[in-house]
Amino acid sequence: METTELRVEICSACHPFFTGEQKIVDTQGNVEKYIRRKEVSERKMREVEELKKRRAEKEKEREEKRKKRLADEIGVKDIYSMLTSQDVKQNNDALLE
Repeated sequence: METTELRVEICSACHPFFTGEQKIVDTQGNVEKYIRRKEVSERKMREVEELKKRRAEKEKEREEKRKKRLADEIGVKDIYSMLTSQDVKQNNDALLE
């Protein structure tokens, strides 16, 4: 039986499985590239989350302004009064029919 020699970069004496240590073999800066891509991705995700939060806040402000404008048009002090006034008006209209 013929034996062939196999050459490897990491042997059993230095392999993390046997030593319990982590050793990163970096070829052509792949680890640094990965770390940079991950950092960029995380930064973009944070930016997207902040943008979503700002949009939600703006939408909430718009809705509050719309409710206030409607309440001012009807002449009520707050949204609960407005709802009560609308319910009373609808009931009165139904009774008059």
